[in-house]
Amino acid sequence: DLAARASPATPANAAALAPNPPASRGGATYGSMPAPTRREGDDGEGDDGYHIMASRNEAEGRVLLHFSSDEDVDPPSSSSRLGLGGFDGSTATREADDGDGDRGGDRQMFGHPSGLFVLCATETWERYSYYAMRALLVLYMRDVLLARGAWSDVWGMRTLASAYGAPDDDAPDETRDRQVLALASRLYGLYTALVYLTPLLGGYLADRHFGAHPLIVLGAATMGVGHALLAHRRAFLMGAALIVLGNGCFKPNVSTRVGRLYHRGDSRRDVAFGLFYCGINLGAAVAPLAAGMLHRADGYEAGFVSAAVGMAACLATYAFFGRLIDAGEAAARKRFEGADGGAVGSRGVGSAGGGSIPAGREPRSQRDADPVPVGRIRRDRFDLVKVVRRHRRRLGAMLAVCALSAGFWCAYEQQGNTTALFADQWVDLAGAPTEFIQSINPVLILALTPAVTRTWERQRRNGNEPSQITKMAIGAGLCAASYVVLAVAAAASGAGTAGSTATKNQMSFVWLFVHLAVLTTGELYLSPVGLSFITAAAPVELTGVSVGAWFLSSFAGNYLSGELGSLYAVTTAPTFFFIVASTAAAVSAALFFASPALTRELDPATVDDELDAHEYEQI
Repeated sequence: DLAARASPATPANAAALAPNPPASRGGATYGSMPAPTRREGDDGEGDDGYHIMASRNEAEGRVLLHFSSDEDVDPPSSSSRLGLGGFDGSTATREADDGDGDRGGDRQMFGHPSGLFVLCATETWERYSYYAMRALLVLYMRDVLLARGAWSDVWGMRTLASAYGAPDDDAPDETRDRQVLALASRLYGLYTALVYLTPLLGGYLADRHFGAHPLIVLGAATMGVGHALLAHRRAFLMGAALIVLGNGCFKPNVSTRVGRLYHRGDSRRDVAFGLFYCGINLGAAVAPLAAGMLHRADGYEAGFVSAAVGMAACLATYAFFGRLIDAGEAAARKRFEGADGGAVGSRGVGSAGGGSIPAGREPRSQRDADPVPVGRIRRDRFDLVKVVRRHRRRLGAMLAVCALSAGFWCAYEQQGNTTALFADQWVDLAGAPTEFIQSINPVLILALTPAVTRTWERQRRNGNEPSQITKMAIGAGLCAASYVVLAVAAAASGAGTAGSTATKNQMSFVWLFVHLAVLTTGELYLSPVGLSFITAAAPVELTGVSVGAWFLSSFAGNYLSGELGSLYAVTTAPTFFFIVASTAAAVSAALFFASPALTRELDPATVDDELDAHEYEQI
């Protein structure tokens, strides 16, 4: 999952995410999509080390594309205008400085710090665990957790069921099956929504109190315990809650440490996040296949145990090879230290007095002692009410884009919910486990991203590249078209309601694949472009808040996807998928209709910030 879905950023990110005139920001150019490096998710890195990643249901946490190199606030002498011991900011000089030789004593692999590959492996195992669990979730709730006479002794289930609709154990089978599917869909939506919410808190805690390292360890250990508890039916909800909390600690801070391995001018940064993105998708692609085969061989519990083993491997990888990450961060820090040995920033990259404490592990008192970068906007620099009033039209337009995007995610996220149930009941999978279909999306992301970026590059050269709002409208339109394909195929195959007797193998898998290919293309048009647009168009004082609003739209969309999915239990499959298509089509139409006004209102070149040119350049 662009998912990235990506991990959300915090309001503290404002300075690091500010747009650079005339109309581009650290690789995210207005009206165009930056070089792909991925979702997921879900991860954001802002003012104190959050690196902006677009995601979906990443953070679900998966990151789709990396957009910006604004992770590190430059010191007063980090650009060609400001001068830093011979570093002039030019590409040639950066490449010379970033050669494959020694970089402060840290080990190098393929021209990158070894710590990068440790973090890639760590994230791969974490994504394996998350997507293994997600692939089993709805099917397990339907078959085991909410089984007749068994659901009421699950700890906490009575409370949740009373809020979302408890199944009636005395009802006829067909009626009860529909009640179970409706409840399972709502619980799925609640879970995936909370996965997008908690990284806001985890990022804040790392930023202001504890640093990235301890929260990564805490998050991985907590998720490991949570996945193990999923294998115990009565403790299932407790395990899911621990996974949500652990994900909040883990997701925003792993990508933070990736960014800290490179200084802002390092030409290798985009490639590094590309490798990180590949690790995310590798875990997301393998997990459903493995979980499905284990489920078929030894039951659902075996799949959940494999997720727990994956988190143990994640934690072991991070713990045993963490020194390589520390060495890489220390080397990157040395490149920013001035001749006087002073620190150059307070984002965990530099340390007061040029000390060697690893970034993310320094005590709070040490981080508080770091000088505030010139580019950081102090809270006393502006009055919040005044800023909101001055930018009220711009902020209103941005909130409209976020709200419409929630409608897209509401439709898109059916793939892990009702689409999985539909495939299990009606689609010919040639003997493959149902969970297999959730491996298709991450593979398609890797396959289709180059084609999409080449299309935009060709359009840019021809002068007919769509605006970013128009791209998002196209993405929502493709999402709608994908569900029309599924609805038509379901109708032609004679698929009925969820509670009816299924004829397995009734619909060809080819139609499901076409649906997922079109849906994934729509995701590429909307998710990374939307995040890039929001970060570029936001007023500099409120960029972090704006990014937070973007990821909250994923939270809202995932929650609404569960509510929408509950209709699958009471309508025929073709009717339901037409309803989903209509939801996405309404979002597309609204974006197309509002595109000229929104593009004009949110043009980054018109941002009105109370900053002089020198401060704006530094931000």
